[in-house]
Amino acid sequence: MTAAGSAPGRVRILVHALARPGPPVLALGVARCLRAARPHLDLSFLAFRGGPMEAALSSLGPVRVVLDDEEPWDVRGPDRRRADVLTASLAELPPVDVNLLVSVAAGQVLPLVPQDLGPVVTWAVEIGEDLHWLDDPVGLADRTDRWWAGSSTTLAELERRLPGARIEVIPEFVEDPPTVPSEARSAARRALGADQGDLLVVGAGIGTYRKGLDLFVETAIAHRRSGGEAVFAWIGGERDPLPRLLREDLLRPEFDHIRILPSVADLDPHLAAADVLLHPARLDAFPLVCIQSALVGTPVVGFQGAGGLAEMFGPEAQLAPYPDVRALSEVLQRTLEPARRRAVGAAQASWVRARSTASVAGPRLAAALADVADAGRPGSAR
Repeated sequence: MTAAGSAPGRVRILVHALARPGPPVLALGVARCLRAARPHLDLSFLAFRGGPMEAALSSLGPVRVVLDDEEPWDVRGPDRRRADVLTASLAELPPVDVNLLVSVAAGQVLPLVPQDLGPVVTWAVEIGEDLHWLDDPVGLADRTDRWWAGSSTTLAELERRLPGARIEVIPEFVEDPPTVPSEARSAARRALGADQGDLLVVGAGIGTYRKGLDLFVETAIAHRRSGGEAVFAWIGGERDPLPRLLREDLLRPEFDHIRILPSVADLDPHLAAADVLLHPARLDAFPLVCIQSALVGTPVVGFQGAGGLAEMFGPEAQLAPYPDVRALSEVLQRTLEPARRRAVGAAQASWVRARSTASVAGPRLAAALADVADAGRPGSAR
């Protein structure tokens, strides 16, 4: 335990995977924020699955990956012999002052780890179907000592799902905005298939129905049919089935303005290269990629009533009613106009810089972690 009011000395950050955007990016931002504030913090990571972000996290503390790459796993009926092997391999995990689960999906590792790891904080950053880990047999509700919600959007749903639980809003954030050199921006435009004079609309994320990759394609088609001229490039999701299903259709000549491209190690230059980020998700609690885009000066367009964009951008949100693709195309076209694009980009950047960056939101998270460490494992917090 730490002295009253002091920062925790040992923090373990748990994530579901290191291969996709969203919670892993949030975990990295949290870790860098904590490390900058306390260079000698005993910081470690436990990932249920690995991925390319492991190298970045390893520079901040030891990373333990549970499953072999691409190994199948069914939490409702795991292979018992394999589960026993994994449980034995994790039996010597030491207790820490705080175990921070970044997303409810990180809870799938709980059946494999010891009970006495120290206080467990579950920082929920999901809504809708992605909250199924609350019901799945991983012991998340029983093992959680503190509940955090990453946004008011998530809080409202958690309160319905966990009646009587004490839930605190600890806002999600990204690292403070980078400076993207002009040459990196130009290289990213070329990689995305845009010539110097082209308008470029980018989407980014996993290639799932929920993230709306198909709606990105439909919006691109609607935009072209209405007379718009822009290149549309979606980044990521290459391991998901939806991009593979769409690629064959996109070989048709009338869709030559649409590309689906693999994930990139550094998304910021690609966001900065775009004229607009189109985020057509059907459901997304508080998409961090939209904050990243705004902070590099690229305005964001998406759906109203499909998640947290209205909360994220307040009066600066550029939204169409879900799921009206034609209306979304019209909002996109207005936002692509040069003067409006500059004005919206500047307004959105100012809004999120004051609310959703590490320098603003990080201290609140650090104080909340210290509170958990000081309190130990209070049963009343469940």
